[in-house]
Amino acid sequence: MIFPLGLLDIEFLSIQIWDNLDILIVGYLFHLLFTILRGTIVFNIFIEILFIFIVSEETGSIGFAFQGKLTNQQLTDLLTPHFH
Repeated sequence: MIFPLGLLDIEFLSIQIWDNLDILIVGYLFHLLFTILRGTIVFNIFIEILFIFIVSEETGSIGFAFQGKLTNQQLTDLLTPHFH
């Protein structure tokens, strides 16, 4: 059976041309953002916050509740402005 804009149509999975186009556009936008921010302090801070968030989620999911709370507190401290 030929689908007008469909590339693949299985019972549980339907991939269309628009899905591929959407992935390509979002990937290109992330690539542009990465090339603009690479080498700046903003990029380093973003990577650190992302790392703390991933560690927090993973440690919480495998049962290290204290470690998860500790990293959530660290994330809160990073996002809260401190003026001295």
